[in-house]
Amino acid sequence: MVDAECDDPEERNGLHLDFVRAVRKHVDDLGAKGYQDNTKLSAHEFVLMFVPIEGALALAMRDDDGLFQYAWERRVAIVGPTSLLMTLKVVSAIWRYQRQGENASQIAQRAGLIYDKLVGVVEALNTAGTKLADAKISFDTALGRLATGQGNALSQARQLEAMGVKPKKVMPKINVGGEEVEVMVEDADELPGSATSDALPAA
Repeated sequence: MVDAECDDPEERNGLHLDFVRAVRKHVDDLGAKGYQDNTKLSAHEFVLMFVPIEGALALAMRDDDGLFQYAWERRVAIVGPTSLLMTLKVVSAIWRYQRQGENASQIAQRAGLIYDKLVGVVEALNTAGTKLADAKISFDTALGRLATGQGNALSQARQLEAMGVKPKKVMPKINVGGEEVEVMVEDADELPGSATSDALPAA
């Protein structure tokens, strides 16, 4: 300590002034480095200047009551051994709250994206459901015209077979969803010669 090593009041005062000037110069140096503006560091707005000897810091503050404000205006916070731990806890809390705020913003943004995706899925399912229903109607209509409806095409083909057409292949049953659909043959008894093929006029 300066007080302990110097008994001459004038010399001691001069040493005090030198120490205060040295502290201010170090504040100026830290402020000029611009650590706070370095985006790669993700730093807060202030740099901590640690003075390891509490008595020396108290002496500088006593001899220069504007020292703390001088440093603060240059975005430098002067701390000593007794205030360092509390200051670091405050900084840690600020970082934690900032991260929580950033996470909350990201969560809200992601929730909005998920909601929009769900809207798109529901719209796609509704469209697919409508198209499937339309396809089912079209399929049932086509099936009716082909095999199950009145006067269907396969029934007409069977009637042609009864009238004497000799196909080379046997008409298979229609498989619909794993089940075989029986072709309806209508008016077979009314076909010419289907029941009275031997009732021909005598020669």
